[in-house]
Amino acid sequence: MVNHNLTNRIDPVFNALADPNRRRVVELLMEGPTRASTIAEHIGLARNAATRHLNLLRKTGLVSVHTSDSDARARIYQLEIERVVAAREWLQHVEANWRHQLKRFKHFAEGAADD
Repeated sequence: MVNHNLTNRIDPVFNALADPNRRRVVELLMEGPTRASTIAEHIGLARNAATRHLNLLRKTGLVSVHTSDSDARARIYQLEIERVVAAREWLQHVEANWRHQLKRFKHFAEGAADD
């Protein structure tokens, strides 16, 4: 059975991750909190393009942003695992359903082979 509540929560996540630059941002943030300027430089994007990607990731809840204690102008981005966990749960549900369907097909095929 489809869990529409979970599906509604992860739709924005998959939409955000559809872009390769945003996936690269997430991969970079897996290493730890990072300044926006470092993200832009590492990914090879202009700062305004990186900012657009970071804002979308923030709106979906995949990242959060904080200011630096040493420099109030610096914005530090951090990966938020809750949205990733929700996406993983959905994928695990899909995988479990797929495995169940394969077992049913195998059972059917083996039964048909005996005929």
